[in-house]
Amino acid sequence: MAILGQAPEVQSALVDDEKARPLDAPTPQSKLISVEDVFYLLAAIIAFGLILYLLGLSIVQQFRDAESRSAAMANKAYTQGILDPLVTELAEEGTLTSAHNDRVNEVLGNTSLGKHLIGLVIWDLKGEVAFTTLEGRFESALGSEEFQAALNGDLGIELHLENVENPGVPIPVPYFEVYVPLYGANSTTPVAIGEVYTDATAMLEEMASAEATVWWSLGGGLLGLSALAFIAMLLRSRLAHQLEVARNLAKLNKHYRERAVRERIAATQSNEQLLNILGAEIHDGPVQMLSLLMLTLGRGDGPPPKNIAMDKRDLAEHIMSDLRAISGGLILPEIRNLSLSNALRLAVTRHQKMTGDTIVADVAHLPTKVDAGLAICLYRFVQEGLSNSYKYASPGGVTVVATADDKTIDITISDQDTKADTPKSSMTKNSGLGLQGIRNRLAVYGGVISLTDNDRGGKDLHLTVELLPQ
Repeated sequence: MAILGQAPEVQSALVDDEKARPLDAPTPQSKLISVEDVFYLLAAIIAFGLILYLLGLSIVQQFRDAESRSAAMANKAYTQGILDPLVTELAEEGTLTSAHNDRVNEVLGNTSLGKHLIGLVIWDLKGEVAFTTLEGRFESALGSEEFQAALNGDLGIELHLENVENPGVPIPVPYFEVYVPLYGANSTTPVAIGEVYTDATAMLEEMASAEATVWWSLGGGLLGLSALAFIAMLLRSRLAHQLEVARNLAKLNKHYRERAVRERIAATQSNEQLLNILGAEIHDGPVQMLSLLMLTLGRGDGPPPKNIAMDKRDLAEHIMSDLRAISGGLILPEIRNLSLSNALRLAVTRHQKMTGDTIVADVAHLPTKVDAGLAICLYRFVQEGLSNSYKYASPGGVTVVATADDKTIDITISDQDTKADTPKSSMTKNSGLGLQGIRNRLAVYGGVISLTDNDRGGKDLHLTVELLPQ
């Protein structure tokens, strides 16, 4: 037991602390991008894509409507400018004569409107065909929504990719159909409805080109937003990682501060324990033998007992030997290489040599190897117990019994006929350290000491301590 170092429980606490929190333990590292981050990124991209898709549909639809409306307004301007003067007869007579039909054909042949048209139909207000440039049979237009819109002075617009409205009339697809109200010369209400068919190929190509531009632009926007979302997620992950590192550094710093405080407290406790152990060693060694010397020389009024095996010189040399041991490290060198049983026998033998008492000792069934510090504590316990029995009990009848199992060691020192004038606590509390010092030292190993009366009128001094793992 290295007394001049830290106490065993202090060393044990620090070792446990090091095992629990190694000094070189790295701060926990988190993944740069977690599965959760990827999930949120994909959800954001899908959300952005859905929003941009709906926006694209809205833009495309508005563009289609605007393009159709623009084409319809152009057709309206052409149609009304050219045909309004020619439908006056239809308003006055309810029909167009062949001369007026020829005049309409002539106008269409000599103007850009005729070159622009696939076909032209002039409807009267009853929904019947009054004039047409197309061959085939037309159904009444009175139930058509576009026709009704034109009757109300608005435009009826419809784009056809297939000819399903008038299958009996050969009209090349795709075509753009516009119902235009015709007012005649002096009328403020429609007198006829002109239905204009124009080729929609160029308009559809223009729409397709514009829509492709819209979708490519929105796709580029989606890529840009996705890149921004990825960068934001990456920055968030880096910040979270840095925050985690900072937190772990703070925890590590707190651990070091707490450890420094614990070590300062442990150093203080170690110094106090060193002082306690030093006092106990001085008391249990030299002082104890000096006390025995005084007792053997002055016990009663008669001469010292004849069976004392050590003279004054031997005792003095033994005391000097103990003092040298204390100055050399507060250890008992002679028991370092002894088994526990032999160490306890040595304590009994020394007591018998100094006092002449006969001690019955049964210490054979003990572990061969125990902690060196514990062996010294047990040695001092037997030494102190025998010394107290010599002081306070009648001579003879002292026994030392030591037993052990897998977990504990038990030692009992029994005497007989304790002197009547001896205080009950005299064996554990006196002017010196005595068993209290040994009790303090034994507390390091979790041991306890008890004192009870026995049936021989004496005392049983009992020690129990747990075995330390080797």
